[in-house]
Amino acid sequence: MKKITACIDGNDMATIVGEASFWAAKKLKAPLTLLHVLDKSEYQQNSVNGLSGAIGLGAHEVLLSELTRADEIRSKLALQYGNQLLDDLLMTAKKQPLENVNKQQIHGDLVSSLLDLESTTRLFILGKSSQQEAENSHVVGSLLESVIRLIKSHLLIITQPFQAPTSYMV
Repeated sequence: MKKITACIDGNDMATIVGEASFWAAKKLKAPLTLLHVLDKSEYQQNSVNGLSGAIGLGAHEVLLSELTRADEIRSKLALQYGNQLLDDLLMTAKKQPLENVNKQQIHGDLVSSLLDLESTTRLFILGKSSQQEAENSHVVGSLLESVIRLIKSHLLIITQPFQAPTSYMV
């Protein structure tokens, strides 16, 4: 049976995407996967590139080592943060009650990850952040636009607050 995949990230839409995915899982009687994609470009700064000529020889190695350690720490924190988001939503899902709910964390970019999961997914649920809505309610972000253009499965794009849809467009 194909599943519902809810795309969870650290923005203010995580809880609302969770609510929508719980509703969809109940309505479609389908398994639910809570997905968090760790995109390196989101949490690594790559601050080393522009500094190589700006410091002395001995200081370069020390600074490079410190920046590498900082990237490792940032990476571990991003992993832990994503895991905590998924655990919190998993606990909420169990209170719904939903039976077949699991979590998945992937290293990579969102679009490629969703393309890899498309053959096993009936419905993807994503949130349009309230920051985007505040700036312009008619514009979607470039990442969301890429998902919409490339994914052939059904998509449910959530805005605040979540309201159960009464119709849909294919």
